[in-house]
Amino acid sequence: MLSTRKPIMSTLQHVAHPVPQPAADRGWNRFATEVSVLAEALLNPGKIIREVEQFRALHLQADAVEARDPAAADALRRRASTLLS
Repeated sequence: MLSTRKPIMSTLQHVAHPVPQPAADRGWNRFATEVSVLAEALLNPGKIIREVEQFRALHLQADAVEARDPAAADALRRRASTLLS
């Protein structure tokens, strides 16, 4: 007859070091990423300012060409959207 009992050590290891839930891992990873991005922004404000200025300039260009070339305006806005992501 086969025993279905788990070894005591295996049970203790599971209790002492539970397997983390994937959702919890994703939450902590996302939090760590956000903290890293915030720290980088605080340490390099000039970079953020340049990106925002470039973002605004592309949107102003898109607004200026919207009436005569909607496709070009859309391309400028798509390019601007990649700057701040």
